[in-house]
Amino acid sequence: MQAYTNENDEHSVEYQRNWQSPFVLDSRAFRDLCRRFSKYPELTSVIAKCEDGMSREFISLENLANFDNKKHRRIVGLRLEFSRALGPIKGSIMLGNISAESYKPGYIELTLAGAESDVENIRSSIEDEIKNVRPWFWILCRLDYGGLVFFPTFFVLSVMVLLYFYYIFAQVTNVNELNDSFHISVTVISLFLTLFVLWCLKFLQKFLFPSESFCVGDGILRKKNIDRWRRWVVCTVAVFLAGSGLKWGLLT
Repeated sequence: MQAYTNENDEHSVEYQRNWQSPFVLDSRAFRDLCRRFSKYPELTSVIAKCEDGMSREFISLENLANFDNKKHRRIVGLRLEFSRALGPIKGSIMLGNISAESYKPGYIELTLAGAESDVENIRSSIEDEIKNVRPWFWILCRLDYGGLVFFPTFFVLSVMVLLYFYYIFAQVTNVNELNDSFHISVTVISLFLTLFVLWCLKFLQKFLFPSESFCVGDGILRKKNIDRWRRWVVCTVAVFLAGSGLKWGLLT
């Protein structure tokens, strides 16, 4: 935060921050944003960047909430600009994919300039609202399945699974020799199996645990469908893990 003095000798500051935080902007969040902005500066610009590459401008957040948000032109980014002449202050907040150069999943950028007390109040209010719209699964949005942790972990697990099945096969067929071609086959199959599993996890992460969600228009129905699929997957995994744990406990 930088400080400067304006022509009226009023102590003023500039504030800029960008960070990553998954968010879900549903109807409640839009209402809260409208309420918060009604207390502070007036919105001067509401711009939504859409999937079809177009940027659409709205006169207010209420007007944005009536956007149809069809899938082929769904909202992928939102920019709000605000200012106030009395007790001069201005700023903007960007959510999502507004700029391809700076974009990262869950990207948020906040810029403010004005009297220090006003900037602090608005900064605190907006950042609190961002925390409120963070989904419960936010940590799953941040996982990097192509990183240095997951790839070797799944590769080792794949090798162990293949060796386990070979052990069962060997017990049935009385084959106990492991030649070089077997080791090469296990390595290659494990590599492809690992890549396939990581691709599936990345797909599920993007589909079931999105970093950004603008729930207006058709986006409301899309969110309900994703929530339904997410509950089904989470319940299935929970039942599987519980069953596996119970089976392991009975065997031991």
